[in-house]
Amino acid sequence: MDEMKELLELAAGPHEWDERPVFCFTSDVDWASEAVMEEYFRLLPPELLRLTVFVTHKSDMIEQAFQSGRLHRGIHPNFLPGSSHGDTFREVIETCLSFAPEATCSRSHRAFDVTDTAHLLRNDYHIRCCSNTITTLTPRITPYWLESKLLQVPVFFEDGSFLYNELGLSIEPYRSFFTAPGLKVISLHPMNMVFNTPYLAWMRQIKDSLSRDAFNHIDTGTIARHRNRERGIFNTAEEILNLAHQLNAPILTLDEIYELTISQQTNDTPYIPKTFHKQPRRGKTREAQLTPHKAKPQCGDGNQNPHKRSCSVGMGTRTHTSEAAVWGWEPEPTQAKPQCGNINDK
Repeated sequence: MDEMKELLELAAGPHEWDERPVFCFTSDVDWASEAVMEEYFRLLPPELLRLTVFVTHKSDMIEQAFQSGRLHRGIHPNFLPGSSHGDTFREVIETCLSFAPEATCSRSHRAFDVTDTAHLLRNDYHIRCCSNTITTLTPRITPYWLESKLLQVPVFFEDGSFLYNELGLSIEPYRSFFTAPGLKVISLHPMNMVFNTPYLAWMRQIKDSLSRDAFNHIDTGTIARHRNRERGIFNTAEEILNLAHQLNAPILTLDEIYELTISQQTNDTPYIPKTFHKQPRRGKTREAQLTPHKAKPQCGDGNQNPHKRSCSVGMGTRTHTSEAAVWGWEPEPTQAKPQCGNINDK
């Protein structure tokens, strides 16, 4: 009882995010190929984002970046039936930890979260924080303890959710949400960034057009053929990073958020990150390298509802796609062979 009481008091603060926005950039790797990861790191250097990647498989690109101190790693276990990570919760966790044995944070594929997995992660596998709650621009987010004693650090912005909710391709209409106090955990997917996804059905078409092997080995040629060269979600992510630097806001890793949560440090004492070899530079990022010209918004203004009318761009004419079809919540027995190992590894 004394331990939990102390944790509750520490999490109650005060903390720096009570007074101003504090950013944390994360990525769910989702079985992205080496070519995709290389291009992702070129477009958004991980040391600039102070990136935490949630790994799904062995990746030489991620390993090299980790060994050179450019990023932190967490695990991205797929607990759903038929997972390539294993048949039991324990097998899934152990498989993922083999890709990042030092990991102390976790975000489950499709945000799967039950008490069984939470207790296993916390009690048997040195995981101390998770980020499984996906919100849409929720103000004044603070970490909180789960009953398992895992620290939950909710997501503030997720690229796919932003597209699903048809919020446009710019953060300008929502600037006040980003500048308000609170944790701003940003969740980005390498595939969305590299292909510059303009709307969800567009990315779904790309994935469904590729065989399992082709998806796992997407090369530079495939990227060049399918990349959206008008405005897309990469441009949205770039706006977020630029804003964080304009605000001179702290950019922390998930591990650092955990350490701050359980520390006695007050928000009067500036936090100096210690876990990266190089500190991120201030100022704007490089201009978007996805387009050599000023990006044009899709279907008129970037803040319009992307499903209001048809617009030919990227992979073809966009159409409304149900939530189930986008996220794969319902079986599709007539589809071709599933990619990334099984139907739920996407």
